[in-house]
Formats: sequence, C-alpha cells, structure tokens
Amino acid sequence: MSEKAKFGKEKIIYKKIAELHLNERNPRKNDEAVATVAKSIEKYGFRNPLIIDSNGKIYCGNTRYKAALQLGLEECPCIVADDLTEQQIREYALIDNKSAEQSDWDFDLLSEELADLDLDDFGLDWGLPEDEEEKEIIEDTPPEVDEQAEPICKTGDIWQLGKWVYCKKCGKRHFIT
Repeated sequence: MSEKAKFGKEKIIYKKIAELHLNERNPRKNDEAVATVAKSIEKYGFRNPLIIDSNGKIYCGNTRYKAALQLGLEECPCIVADDLTEQQIREYALIDNKSAEQSDWDFDLLSEELADLDLDDFGLDWGLPEDEEEKEIIEDTPPEVDEQAEPICKTGDIWQLGKWVYCKKCGKRHFIT
C-alpha cells in the first residue's frame, strides 16, 4: 500500500529568496512566461505560493520564483510539502503542470469575461476567433470538382485550419500551440 498525503490546512510561510532554489529536474520550459507572471505579481500580488521541500527546492512555482527574482523581491510565500515523499512531490509537480493542458476554453464565456476586464498590458493571445467584422473576405472562384474522383477525405479525418482543429467526434475546437 502506498503512503498517502495528509489532508489538512496547509500552512503558508514566507521564505527568503536566498533560501530557495530551482528544481534542476524541472522539465517545464518557462522562461517566456516570466515577464507575464512578474507583471501579474506586480499588479495583483503574490497570490499563489511556491510548493517546496524542507530544503527549499521548488517543485511547483519555478516561474513565479524567477518572476520574484526579476522583481527583486526578498521573500516568497511557500507551502512546505514535508508530508510527501520525494517521489510523491515530484509526481505532484508534474501532474500540477500537465493537468492544465487538459482544459479547453469556452470562447463565448471567455469573450464576455475579457470584454469587462483590462488585460491588454499583458500582451496575451487568448486564441479567440477573429470578429466577423475583422475577417477579410476573399472572393475566389471555386475549383472545378471531378465528381468521379476518389475522395481525399474519409470519415474520422481531422483537418487543421490554421491554429485550430475541429474534432467531429467530440464536437470541440482545439487550439494547436
């Protein structure tokens, strides 16, 4: 039987930046996100603590740590996951990072939410389809179709149109990064 984590109220502590260090085994490439996270911390505060071991190794929050360094912060909020084994904390870190990729956006709701907010200074591409008014209409003569030719598209094929893929099986649009 595997050792299980204890559930309770996690205690947030503040650790000096000098007491913390990046996880050298972190497979996530996050340098491009540091400036955005730094802007977020500047604008809203440090709202998401780092998850560290008892030696100050960061397992979750490497990007937030780099942003804190960039901002010249002296300390960061942390949760010490000392109730987890090293294997458990490594597993948690990977699951924590990877699970966000399983989510899709509801673009109608996202569009409504963004309309009321001022996030332009973050320079993020939300992946929203272009407004109908902004789309350039290209008038083109359709190609001649040979009705006798073998079709090139079969049931189950997935076609990528720009950065979007539509899956008929699940009925969802997927953004390709």
